[in-house]
Amino acid sequence: MPKKPTLRAREAELTLLRMLENKSLEVSAPLPAVRQLGNELGLSFATVSRLLQRLVREGKAWQHPNGRFYPVHAGSQAAAGLPIVVLGRQIQRWSRLYQEIIEGVSESCAQLGCPLMFLSSEKLVQHATPLHPPAFATHAVQAAELQRLADAVPRLCAGILLDHLWAEDLLATTRFPPVPRLLLGRPSRAAELDSLAQDFAAGAHLLLAQLRKQGCGRIFLGVPFAGDPAVDAAGEALRGAAAADGWPAVQALDCATPAARAEAIAQLRALKTPVGLICTEDNVTGLLDQELATGGFRHGSNITLAAMQGTEEIARPITRLRYNYRQLGRAAVSAVIERSQGHRLIGLPVLLPAGAPARA
Repeated sequence: MPKKPTLRAREAELTLLRMLENKSLEVSAPLPAVRQLGNELGLSFATVSRLLQRLVREGKAWQHPNGRFYPVHAGSQAAAGLPIVVLGRQIQRWSRLYQEIIEGVSESCAQLGCPLMFLSSEKLVQHATPLHPPAFATHAVQAAELQRLADAVPRLCAGILLDHLWAEDLLATTRFPPVPRLLLGRPSRAAELDSLAQDFAAGAHLLLAQLRKQGCGRIFLGVPFAGDPAVDAAGEALRGAAAADGWPAVQALDCATPAARAEAIAQLRALKTPVGLICTEDNVTGLLDQELATGGFRHGSNITLAAMQGTEEIARPITRLRYNYRQLGRAAVSAVIERSQGHRLIGLPVLLPAGAPARA
């Protein structure tokens, strides 16, 4: 590029940065239109547009879905009235975790003046009874459902929040409107997909330390069901934490059905030594707790049950984690409004030992 245009572009960038950092302007005022900026700066429309897009990626500017550019500090004001869209399961299929997240999302939307819009798939998950595992949509069904919902997303929206059940390869290939998208409730493996999740590894270390204090020499992973990526991620985090903390290899036990749970309990009882059984889903943990009690194994048993998911589902005071999922929901709205990028974790969970109140 010739020297003069380069210098002109650098000078234009400095001018734009001064405009973007000028907080004396009305907080919701956009920059002049790109063509007007080009005329004032002596640059083409395309050059100014590319420059502003780069400043958006660097977190120095904020772009409205209508194309106008704003200072970053004006983003939340400019987003008022734009809906936050949630693509996920039907409300009848909400888990406790999902419900708590959406409560946080709703709180932030109300505070910011952003309508909350749900676009749901009745096929994403089916769960006839909590006594048996849910059934999740196949990959092919997910592909069709996700594109159907994506086509219904309004072009002028603040961002899209995605249920953690969606397959990541589909999130990468589905045609979405060009707005921020955020995967909720589990960390993403893809660099191009932003995510916000609970810190499974930190929670696993807390539980393992507590179970070691309680005299457990081995840890078993209670697998509640297959097909939920967040449950699978929690199990992977537990295995990794156990290896890092010097525990023997963690063996997985099927806990999906009453018969499978009875077999798992019998297997652990036969060991005659103190063991910890960590379940990665709170509803199934509660069922395990009831079945241990029915068999007379809760008090004086060699099995110490612990809950890893961290919701309010657990009714009895057993060793468990508590995550602030409402905080996760609120942070998710902030992330799409502020155009935050990357894979982020919410704050550390709280460990609630067996003697703590059930609804701490």
